[in-house]
Amino acid sequence: MKKNLFFIFILFSLFLFFGCIDNTKPNLINETELTNNSDTNNTFEETYPELDPSLNITITTDEQEYKSSQQVNVTIEIDSNVNFQNASLSISAINNRFKEDRQINLTVGNNIETYLFKLPRCNVCGGIREGEYSVSTNIVLNNITFSNLTTINVKQ
Repeated sequence: MKKNLFFIFILFSLFLFFGCIDNTKPNLINETELTNNSDTNNTFEETYPELDPSLNITITTDEQEYKSSQQVNVTIEIDSNVNFQNASLSISAINNRFKEDRQINLTVGNNIETYLFKLPRCNVCGGIREGEYSVSTNIVLNNITFSNLTTINVKQ
């Protein structure tokens, strides 16, 4: 009789234990989001949250070739996978003759920053020589630096 009661107790305990496990949630190391994808007739797809910031930086200028003393319009497009307040953005051009630092707020998606600067005169005394010069930018998020550069040609 004691053996039968012990056996029934074990079966009952196993039933409670396995009956209380929730098998409807995915067992993943990273937290997942299940979203209803209406294009696939109520099937679900898993999307994993981004763990690290990722930026794609594109620098463009209004022209490729400039004359001395001409104004340069620089557009910096930043494609971000994170929202971030007070990111540090710096731009430098013409051997650091033009340099500016800003604090910017990034949102997920495309962000645009614009800069204007005037080229110095092309002469030996106080200006620059004709040639190719870089326009570069750095953006710092959580001690991670993202950079890119482009070049412009300066003529007399």
